[in-house]
Parts: sequence; C-alpha cells; structure tokens
Amino acid sequence: MVPSCGNLQTELGIGGLVPIAEIVIYYSDGKWSVCHQATKLDLPPLPNFHRDMTDATLKDPASYFPSIEKKYGYPISHWQALVRSRYPARHMELVAMLKEDHGMGHGHANAIVAHTLSEDKH
Repeated sequence: MVPSCGNLQTELGIGGLVPIAEIVIYYSDGKWSVCHQATKLDLPPLPNFHRDMTDATLKDPASYFPSIEKKYGYPISHWQALVRSRYPARHMELVAMLKEDHGMGHGHANAIVAHTLSEDKH
C-alpha cells in the first residue's frame, strides 16, 4: 500500500484553503517514486504517472568541457589557470569574472569554477 503524504492545497482568496490534489511520494523496491492524483472540485483528473526519481541525474561539470573548448577556443587548463589566478575569490566572484571579462555563459563559467574548486579541495 502506498502511504499518503498529504494534500496539495491552493488558496482561493476569500474561501480559505481547498484541497485540490494529492501528491504521494513512496519508497518501494529500492527506489523512490511520485504519484499525482486529482481528488477534489470536479477537476479533470491529472494524468496518473509514476516517475522513478532515481532516473534524475545531475550533469557533472566536466560534461560541459568539450563544448566549452569548442565555443571559446581554449583548453580547460587555460580557464582553470585563470580561475586559480584569482584565488581566494569566492565561487560566484569567479563565475562573474569569466562571464564579464571573457564573455562566457553562466552555465559554462559555473562548470569550470565548480570543477576547479572541487579539484583543489581534494
């Protein structure tokens, strides 16, 4: 049996809170899953689905490196040397430097800084 984790509610202004949908998160067979089910107000039901939350993966900063090298024309070691030359600046200061001084996009700058700081931490 799937345990209920509570109701999603919406504020209607003058009518107070009215439950409109139930969200259930459960752990079964070694994985977490989410179910959504419409329950109130004669709304059309939300699609029933179960999403395996373990399928969600975060991108490793290094996965951006090939596109960074292609777009900006320098090897990652060049960008890491620039970041290291600005130590002991904070993470977002280093990201801002790459964006403002070198025209790098936020995601690429963040990936280089995160990877460089992580390498130097170990």
